[in-house]
Amino acid sequence: VLQAGTITQYTATLNEFNTTWNGSNAYCQLVFTASDPIGEATDVTVMLNETGITTGISTYTFNVLGSFTAEPLITITVNAVTGGTGATLNIYNATTGQGISLTRNWTAGDIIEIDCKNYGVEVNTVESDYDGIFLVLPAGTQALTQSNTFTTVDMDIYATYKKRTV
Repeated sequence: VLQAGTITQYTATLNEFNTTWNGSNAYCQLVFTASDPIGEATDVTVMLNETGITTGISTYTFNVLGSFTAEPLITITVNAVTGGTGATLNIYNATTGQGISLTRNWTAGDIIEIDCKNYGVEVNTVESDYDGIFLVLPAGTQALTQSNTFTTVDMDIYATYKKRTV
């Protein structure tokens, strides 16, 4: 379905298929029932693209499009780190405090993927232990905060989601 210039997918079941003939022309009517009233865009929207983060805490504001919640895919790349042994990295919704904490031994080159839709956390493509709740962001203005206990760090955060519509 095309909605506001975006292709949106719905899960639906065909309930009726009706054909009406008018001379040599056939008119077909297809009736579907959506088992889930939430449609999801086929393309991803970039929510956040922050590079060169060097602070112990920082907050980023962005707008979630659509009319339903977003469940982002967040990728964090640790470019450089000191004091990474037993350190914690937190990613959370600045308004609700809902988010994920990872405590481990960090090294430069670590890539963290937090998949809020499929409920998974990986570090360097390996499933990782975490604490917390996966982010669900309502439509509208939102803020994401990262905080960490590193001595020094240089990291990037890239986050995407698929716009969802009721």
